[in-house]
Amino acid sequence: MAMILQGLQRLTAVKLEKWQIGVICSTPFVIGLMTIGARKILAAKSTPAQKLALSKEAMIHAAAGKTCYRNEKYKDAVLCYGKALDKCPKDQHTNMAMLLHSRAEAYEMLHKWDKVLEDCTESLAYCPHYFKAYARRARAHEALNNITDSLDDITACCILELFQNNHSIVFADRILQLTGRADAVEELASRAPIVPSLFCFDSYMRPFFADPLQTINVPPRSLVKTPNAFVRAYWALRDRHFDEIIPACTEEIESPESSGYRLEALLMRGTFYLLSNAFKESKHDFGAIIDNPNAGATLCAYAYMRRATVNYYMNDKAAAVADFDAAEKIQPSNPDVYFQRALTQLPLDPAEALTQLKKTVALAPRHAVAVINMYYADYRASIIAGALSKKRMEVVMRSFEETIMEFPHCVECYNLMAQMLVDRQDFPKAQEYFVKALELEPSNSSVIVQHALMVLQWRGDKEMASEMLKQAIAANPHCQQAYETLGTIEVQRAHLKEAVELFDQAIRCCKSYDDLTHAFALRNASQAQINVTEKLGIDIKGMNESVQQHLSSLD
Repeated sequence: MAMILQGLQRLTAVKLEKWQIGVICSTPFVIGLMTIGARKILAAKSTPAQKLALSKEAMIHAAAGKTCYRNEKYKDAVLCYGKALDKCPKDQHTNMAMLLHSRAEAYEMLHKWDKVLEDCTESLAYCPHYFKAYARRARAHEALNNITDSLDDITACCILELFQNNHSIVFADRILQLTGRADAVEELASRAPIVPSLFCFDSYMRPFFADPLQTINVPPRSLVKTPNAFVRAYWALRDRHFDEIIPACTEEIESPESSGYRLEALLMRGTFYLLSNAFKESKHDFGAIIDNPNAGATLCAYAYMRRATVNYYMNDKAAAVADFDAAEKIQPSNPDVYFQRALTQLPLDPAEALTQLKKTVALAPRHAVAVINMYYADYRASIIAGALSKKRMEVVMRSFEETIMEFPHCVECYNLMAQMLVDRQDFPKAQEYFVKALELEPSNSSVIVQHALMVLQWRGDKEMASEMLKQAIAANPHCQQAYETLGTIEVQRAHLKEAVELFDQAIRCCKSYDDLTHAFALRNASQAQINVTEKLGIDIKGMNESVQQHLSSLD
């Protein structure tokens, strides 16, 4: 996910020197693109009409309210602004809006959030484009845990402020994270299971060095006239008939006359529950192995590893750590323990992942994916630590090149080399490595997505990138990254409804709580902008066309 975020950020930086751009994208918020002309249109909408002079009595009460507020006498300020409102003619819309907002400001200091909502809402009834009232009402909604309403209001504020107020942008970012987390928790508790794609299965199973499901001794079809349930499950696994595996394993597990493969069936079924997003069922099966006194060390260790992954996906990081520790205690010389732990650490803590990957490589020096990920983690950790000097970069590059020479058929080697070169903005060289990776695996959706992101950054070619992302989805219908990136492109085209649909698709493909939080934040940001622009009568699509015309005139 971290690489996708970086790619989206790069995308927003294209042609910055040619046009004014307001970006709410440091974390996943909607991108606002406006030419000078578009800014003038919004400025006219968000500037209150020239206010009429208040009556003498109203002016006295308003001034008193302001003085009380400055002196932190908030209750007195509320009373003074109330008197000013009583004396203000109701047809003076701007004055009424500003006085109501001032009283809401005093109510906020008293933490009377219902009153803040009431006054801000009335203020906006008088002046529908009063961005300060939207900002204050957003804070009241947050205090009352009305997070979706808070997001809509702070989005309106950001639009009306022309994306120029960093405080509002940070607020919006924070609210988006809250909505994403809440939606992710709900989704994890209620999501429907899916049949994993071939790419999903291969991506999960391929990195294992000695997984027991890959070494079970099951006789070939020619030697078995009446196969038992587990043998049928194994054949289905080998033949990639994934929809047949869970029913066959269940038959083996529940049979009163088990063929002796009950524990293996639990591991296989638990694995496919994991890949199918049925995390509760998956944890149950792995727990049944762990709790069985007859389970051998190998099955227990892999049950702990699998359950650790499930716990990580469900955002129970402490339980994930405990399970990895238990697996390590059982099999301290198993490289899979350290590599699987590293995979959960790499996105956010490459330095710790590097420690685990070094242990993996010490135990399995011919584990190509572990070796290249070790060097990639070293590279990422050096960047974070600010220690990537020119000399250090030369060492990293040499390590990557030597690894590719040693493992010329490892797609991950070429893919990570290309991603590192994209980071260094050496696009032509990165292109060579992406091409080599795709020659080895033309349908590798992860490589296709990373290649598409480079096309966006290097050439700014949304059409070409979109076609590549569609190829990734054709190869892997559960490719979360492809849907997210396509959705972001649609946001930039001001096709917000299409973007929401794509983000919804990404959500259905997400595995982990972290990925769900990010995808929901993208979706919620787009939906909030739809809500606000429709409410305020702002034509985002027309504004985007104005941007494109302005760009064309500068080329």
